[in-house]
Amino acid sequence: MKNIKAFLIGLGFGIIAVGMLPFLFAASLNESTEAYHQAENAGKGEIIAAEITRTGYERKEQ
Repeated sequence: MKNIKAFLIGLGFGIIAVGMLPFLFAASLNESTEAYHQAENAGKGEIIAAEITRTGYERKEQ
């Protein structure tokens, strides 16, 4: 009985992980999403850097 429970729990996590894959690939293909996630992790300075590289114009930090 323990083995069946463990198998079902593992299967559930596996289904969740496989279900998340398309979202991960979509985020890596989308430039703005990728820049947003990098900036979210690093802080405000990197948001401005990402906007400069993406749009091609400079913006002063507020």
